[in-house]
Amino acid sequence: MRGFSAAGAVIGTGAMVVSLVAVPAALAQSTEIDRTVRVTHSCVTRGAGGTAATISPNDIQVTYPESVRPGEVYTATIWPGEMRSGSETGRFTYALALPPNVDVINVANGGGDYGLLTSSGRSLAVELVDSSGDPHVDGTHVRISAGMTPNFGGDTASHLTLPYQWGVGLHSRENTNFRLPKVEVTLRAPVDRTPTPIKIGLHGGTGGQSNGTNNALQYLHTGTWSLGQRYHYCGRTYPAGSDSLTATAITSDAPLVAQSSAEMIGEDRAVAGGENTSLIARVAVSGASGREMSRGRVTFRRTDTGEVLGTATPNRDSGEAVLTRSFPGTMDGYSFEVTATYDGVVRGGVQSIAGSSASGSLGVTINPNRIAYLVNITQARRLPDSGGSVPVELTTTISRPGGGAFATGLQAQLYRDGQPVGAPRPATSTMTFTDSLPRAEAARTYYYEVKLLPLTVGEFEHGGQTAGATGVIITGTSPTVPEDLEFVDAPWNSSEIFVPGGLEGSLEFGAGSIGSVSPFVTGAS
Repeated sequence: MRGFSAAGAVIGTGAMVVSLVAVPAALAQSTEIDRTVRVTHSCVTRGAGGTAATISPNDIQVTYPESVRPGEVYTATIWPGEMRSGSETGRFTYALALPPNVDVINVANGGGDYGLLTSSGRSLAVELVDSSGDPHVDGTHVRISAGMTPNFGGDTASHLTLPYQWGVGLHSRENTNFRLPKVEVTLRAPVDRTPTPIKIGLHGGTGGQSNGTNNALQYLHTGTWSLGQRYHYCGRTYPAGSDSLTATAITSDAPLVAQSSAEMIGEDRAVAGGENTSLIARVAVSGASGREMSRGRVTFRRTDTGEVLGTATPNRDSGEAVLTRSFPGTMDGYSFEVTATYDGVVRGGVQSIAGSSASGSLGVTINPNRIAYLVNITQARRLPDSGGSVPVELTTTISRPGGGAFATGLQAQLYRDGQPVGAPRPATSTMTFTDSLPRAEAARTYYYEVKLLPLTVGEFEHGGQTAGATGVIITGTSPTVPEDLEFVDAPWNSSEIFVPGGLEGSLEFGAGSIGSVSPFVTGAS
């Protein structure tokens, strides 16, 4: 069984050698480093008949800036050197470890690969993966593979399972030179002026781990059918004095704060009271990842009052922040504009993304063909008894949303216990209604509402009513507490109020809004 070789030299069973690649002199840039790092791989082999594999040093070409400002976006490239297989390989993977103190803007396939094959339905991928090797948008590692691996996530193989499927995923033919693609990693330096350099290295540690989860390079090759397949797990050793492939220093300059923009999108809309509608603002951030952008928040406001309608987080892919909410029917006839502000992002106590206000605004009209007036009973008081009855006076305020004159012909009607009291009257901003209640032996509660009779003027319907009924308690004439005296629930504190008949100087009369937070209004005897 042949292994990998360099320059045609067979190293032996289960072995791989990586040939050196001549690297042209770097085109000088004041802050860019272009160099070759010689990494020594050490492998362990698992599987029937497996023996420890050996790999010669691999020259990895890297480019990266020598230093960057806090918050600066830059790209580093890592390009493994040419390899040669002495036998067929399969499930080939190569993994880099990303620094923990940065935002990953993007990872990409920079090309330059050759001599590699992929199995049907698979393609060579340079992708972010998590610590277990599964693809993840917030991954901490970059892996080169074709989705099928010996281990470290993603359709892993098992030498105990048939069929073996060893020659799948990213693979090569025997005695073939091949090279992996260049990996382009775009990062954003931290903004907190940390002195720690930004480093990119190979995944895993030295020596190669037999469990396959902590290695830079992994692959399978087959033995005879009686021996099955062999797993090669390879760790790495950097040159003396080095602990990574790249090391970019962070200067002590002032941070570069990413600038954001935001815009309201969509068309003006009319919605019915209680109906959900979506308000959308699209955020864009120069030189920042979707992950970093989504750490910020968008606040939606009414432009006329400044009222905050709600907040939403931008989608990391589309940049759209969506607030879905409804408006009460009491706002029927209201029209207002909505705008939004992206609040930016603060990391490490430093502003990393500047906030911005959304350009333009979005018009919202609540039930444009209905104008719902605000109607409130603001005071209820008892007048002197008259002929065994108790006169009641209720003061009511009425206002048109947004101000303006009342529609001609608009009328208000008082209701007691759901029945009209007297005739409707022309609606005005302040009205006083009176009613006469009998004083019976037992105490009793009466409930009042004021409603505007529906009126259509042109295309608009005018109307409105009190939000809840106002309860009025009239004490009884009996000096004892009747057995059937009901407790009256006071909604603002869930307490129970009752008035024994004949206890003058106690609670003679009260009024309160049922279903609201208004307290009872008491009057003198």
